[in-house]
Amino acid sequence: MTDTPRCLASSTDFPHRAELVAAVANGSTVRKDSRALSVGSLFGTYTIRLKIAQSHGTSAQISELTFLVNNLQRHIDRNADVWYVHGGDGTKFHLFECSDNGIALGCLHGGVAVDSAR
Repeated sequence: MTDTPRCLASSTDFPHRAELVAAVANGSTVRKDSRALSVGSLFGTYTIRLKIAQSHGTSAQISELTFLVNNLQRHIDRNADVWYVHGGDGTKFHLFECSDNGIALGCLHGGVAVDSAR
């Protein structure tokens, strides 16, 4: 098992790639989900989330979800690995990567404010 997602070594661009590479380089916690998830199931879930974002979300949310949903649809018969990257500053990424070839399917960015005074 690798310690970091394979797609980070690729030159292929995807949403939040630069921030994700910087977060990993700066010592963020990186964890791979132990399950290989069906892309078909993920496609259904994130298609619904995209529709919600189109009604109530920001343009950034719509953009990253559109990228993810389009790639999930292109790889519908495969499995995906999901990576969770958590930075010390509260930044979080969920990276979806094709299990068999390491292609980045998409990356969702989120986070919580961290009070550095604590």
